[in-house]
Amino acid sequence: MAGSVRKRGDTWQYSFETGMVNGKRQRKHKGGFITKRQAETALRIAINEYENGGLQVNENNITLSDMLDIWFKDYVLLNCKPNTIDSYAINIKHIKKALGNYKLKALSPLIIQQWINDSFGTGKAHGSIKLMFTIFKEALNYAVFPCMYLKENYTKYIKLPKNIKKEKIETITVEQFNKILDIIPDKKMKYKSAFMIAFHTGMRLSEVFGLTWENVDFENNSIMITHSILCRKGKITLESPKSKGSLRTIQIGNTLCDYLKVEKTRQERLKIDYQEYYYKDSNNNDFVCCEENGAPVNSGTIQYWVEQIVSKHLDINFNFHMLRHTHATILLENDANIKDISERLGHKNIVTTLQIYSHVTPKMKNKTVEIFENIIKCDKLR
Repeated sequence: MAGSVRKRGDTWQYSFETGMVNGKRQRKHKGGFITKRQAETALRIAINEYENGGLQVNENNITLSDMLDIWFKDYVLLNCKPNTIDSYAINIKHIKKALGNYKLKALSPLIIQQWINDSFGTGKAHGSIKLMFTIFKEALNYAVFPCMYLKENYTKYIKLPKNIKKEKIETITVEQFNKILDIIPDKKMKYKSAFMIAFHTGMRLSEVFGLTWENVDFENNSIMITHSILCRKGKITLESPKSKGSLRTIQIGNTLCDYLKVEKTRQERLKIDYQEYYYKDSNNNDFVCCEENGAPVNSGTIQYWVEQIVSKHLDINFNFHMLRHTHATILLENDANIKDISERLGHKNIVTTLQIYSHVTPKMKNKTVEIFENIIKCDKLR
């Protein structure tokens, strides 16, 4: 069944044909939508309801679980990137487990606030809870409009606890990093390359494994980040980065540049050995971190190796993201420009960088004291 949307005045409306009565075509109309996309979404819902016996959703019986399914199907799947869809799907499961059985109209600010307070008390990461709450809020926004199952979104009354201990930024030392390189066997060169790139650039795991040789500029000592790798249901694909800020060019030092030159030469020899069996995808992507036959690496496979081998060897709870934190912290400790650090990490703006790396290390504390002492000494000499 087809329908249409059109603009009338400052708002949009939809309409669709419901059949013939006394020889005349009958249509169902509804207006008041602010955007064309909202009208189109509401049209799909209305047609779906009509085709299923003309039954309208009983607003008194719909549960939060039902609403999350509607929002996920009619908005998230149509508008979000694959990695965002996966993230939302996981978080929706957590929300359903806690509140899914509640009738939508039975949800109150008190119930929602208690859920948020309890979530912070479980020890979950602050950022994870904020993301879950954002997803919950967006789903309820959809319930208000265009679905019109609720008159208002109660999440506007909810306060996230402020007296939450900030997540500690975990880093490693240069000595520990060198120990990691020492324990990586020759047959795991894909991991050594990944560690080298992440430590020297602060790139994200998905960006590291999505890096291709065409984006490595040896002449200008730089790496251009244009995409990241994603594995969904066993299939590896290249996606655009998470934000516009993630599209960036990073300058690299001679240490990493020299390493990559050697690695590229090694891979060129492997191409000769494998000949026609060397991996090539439809876009002829030539991955920097790859299997011996040139095939891209599922970034998830490094997690097991990191947890089982590196953590045990260093006797710390190591994760790959610590390399990104270490890179940023080393730059901060040595007075690198915060704007340069932010651009290097691919953050949306400086505020994001300052929020994440607002910690003060012992080295930074000592440097602050040294600056003050030097000022006093200079004044005494005058």
